[in-house]
Amino acid sequence: MYYFIVNMTESEYSKWWYSKNRVKHLAACKAYRKKNYEECKRREELYRNNNRKKNREYTRAWHIKRKYGLSVLDRNNLLKKQNHKCALCGELLGRKFSIDHCHKSGKVRGIVHQFCNLVLGFSKEDVNILKKTIKYIKKHKI
Repeated sequence: MYYFIVNMTESEYSKWWYSKNRVKHLAACKAYRKKNYEECKRREELYRNNNRKKNREYTRAWHIKRKYGLSVLDRNNLLKKQNHKCALCGELLGRKFSIDHCHKSGKVRGIVHQFCNLVLGFSKEDVNILKKTIKYIKKHKI
């Protein structure tokens, strides 16, 4: 057994130790947090304040992965494939964009501006509504 532990990396050892001592470790952590509540709260707030951008990026990436099944790499490849342009209007995308997807199948269609995504949403993705909208705009064009 000693040979087994010696040949582990620090990360492997940590995982192995945690798997063997999970319940004991969680109980010790809970007791520490209860005893040192204010200190833990202060450190958590300090961490949040110092890592806002990283936390925001992580949360956004997690949301996109959970909702659309796209990893950061998949999203970046899609952006590159679209030349960083909106899949709907063709204009350059800014920092804020939306993942356009079919609401029936869940399949991702492309990356679009938030406004372009709203146009699709308000039209209920109905081609007839969009055709009528175009006809209306042409009719009332000044």
